[in-house]
Amino acid sequence: MPVMPQEFLNSRAWFTAFWPVAASSTRRISFSASGSSPMLLIQNAGLADIGSMRVESPVFEDSHMDHKFPVSVGFSVHKYLTPRLHIGTGLVYTYMSSKAEIEGAFNYRYRQRLHYLGIPLTVNYSVFDRGRFDIYFSGGAMAEFALSARGTTELYKDRAFVSSETRKIAADGALWSVNLGLGVGFDLVDHFGIYVEPAVSYYFENKRQPASYRTQNPWNVNLGVGFRYKF
Repeated sequence: MPVMPQEFLNSRAWFTAFWPVAASSTRRISFSASGSSPMLLIQNAGLADIGSMRVESPVFEDSHMDHKFPVSVGFSVHKYLTPRLHIGTGLVYTYMSSKAEIEGAFNYRYRQRLHYLGIPLTVNYSVFDRGRFDIYFSGGAMAEFALSARGTTELYKDRAFVSSETRKIAADGALWSVNLGLGVGFDLVDHFGIYVEPAVSYYFENKRQPASYRTQNPWNVNLGVGFRYKF
């Protein structure tokens, strides 16, 4: 096997996938679409014309939405500062979706899709490192920026599809978070291994961000599982 330069052996690249550990619920709201409701906030933005009646597109409030678990994948590079301490950064892509439904004279089905790109900064400290096996503490912060944020409302009449409308959702500024976790890594072969990293994250409030799983649940328990390649 060729000898790798020392500066290559002192850094690591990680491929990461995260699964939040929590429970989900389904929410459904019922009211007459012809009546007055605080959820019908958009005026003069009709979803469809049915006969002589103009059907408006509603806005779904956060408390009425079913936010699905975020799914994230990432790539990071870590640099050793000491034999036990290393610092890392990279990129993390996250997809979040939400659903809601309104039943009444007309049925509305809403689906929200959010795509984020995050830049993490982490510090890891090894507490046990023997051969191919490693146990470490991990802590850091991440700033996430929306790549795309859109919501689609579908209109149904007597279970028959009538029309749909997709709108861009405002998502300004960064979604900041801090995290703390404990990781276990195992090198399968030289320079390449697998790791498992449960962590707790806290997401700070940003009222310019759309409602999502993370805005409704600022405390998240995540399980990171991935591969790492030393180079």
